[in-house]
Amino acid sequence: MINRQYAAEHRGALDARPSTQSETVMPVGEFLVRDGKSILWMLLGAMSLLLLMVCVSVASLMLARTTSRAAEFASRG
Repeated sequence: MINRQYAAEHRGALDARPSTQSETVMPVGEFLVRDGKSILWMLLGAMSLLLLMVCVSVASLMLARTTSRAAEFASRG
């Protein structure tokens, strides 16, 4: 539509020919992820699961260290 208006207003310009294809305008973010949106959601889920596993592992290590040192603190007190 804009191409046709431009062509009508600027008849002598070199690129003023109306286009035979229809152009669509979309946001850049949507343009970049339109084909891989489901893959990105799967990647987000996998990274969230990995982060959860790391947090549980760190908590488990901290708990194990605390319980192993409980006897040491009991004997010192």
